[in-house]
Amino acid sequence: MKYLVWFIPLLVFAVFLVGCASSSQFKDGYDDLVALDAKYDVNFHKEKLNGTMMRLELMNDYLADLAVLRADASDDMGNETQDVLNLLDARALMIESERYWLLAKRVGPAGVVTDGFSCDDISQIREASLSFLKSWDAGVKSLRLFDEVLARNVESRSLLGTNRDKLEFYRSPLDDVADDVSFNINEVFVVCKVQI
Repeated sequence: MKYLVWFIPLLVFAVFLVGCASSSQFKDGYDDLVALDAKYDVNFHKEKLNGTMMRLELMNDYLADLAVLRADASDDMGNETQDVLNLLDARALMIESERYWLLAKRVGPAGVVTDGFSCDDISQIREASLSFLKSWDAGVKSLRLFDEVLARNVESRSLLGTNRDKLEFYRSPLDDVADDVSFNINEVFVVCKVQI
């Protein structure tokens, strides 16, 4: 009976420690990112190019807050620090990809050659093509970082999703962007004899 008096508090303490240990550094970083999304009323799980994207006017403030999260995460030297940093960097690149996509779309129809163009449209075609290339580059880098996290961190798979449940950003038309920019460059060269 006297052992039971010591055993019960020890058992309660052990359960408390297990409960505290269940929160991982990666989960904490993920939760911070979800909370930041909630602050701006966005959801990185649902964003993709040519679909649901963050509004341009929110991006700079969001990225500033994200930089603070990253600085806080880099102070922690836990085993999962690199996975958290990659997650936050992937989110930042995702936003940059969206930014350049939206800037390319702002150029309008004069920025693409598929509906016909004149050589007077070269500056708009160049501007849109450069923005689309930057969008493609940031998007590909973002997906590589997400892939690294998913490959290395088992817990991330349930949080970020895999297969049919993966992030919508994986469904972005990045291959189409690369093809469209290549087509723009070739058509301008063939028709106008100008390299953009």
